[in-house]
Amino acid sequence: MDASPGVDLLLAIGAEQPDLLLTGRTLRDQGVMLTGLLEAGRPVPLVLRGGDRPPRDRLAILPRIVAPT
Repeated sequence: MDASPGVDLLLAIGAEQPDLLLTGRTLRDQGVMLTGLLEAGRPVPLVLRGGDRPPRDRLAILPRIVAPT
C-alpha cells in the first residue's frame, strides 16, 4: 500500500488505539478520503472528531447508504 498523509494518520491512530486499526482495502479507501480532506485544508482535529458531518437529524439512513437529506 502506498503511503499517504491519510494512511499515515490512520496507522498512527491504530497504533495508539488498536481497536480502531484499519487494514487492507478499508485502510486504503479511508486513507484516500482522509488525504483529500487534509489536502483541502481541513484541520486534523476537525476531521478526527467528524466536525464536517451534517447533524444526525439531517441524515437519511438507508441500507448501505448514509446521505444528507
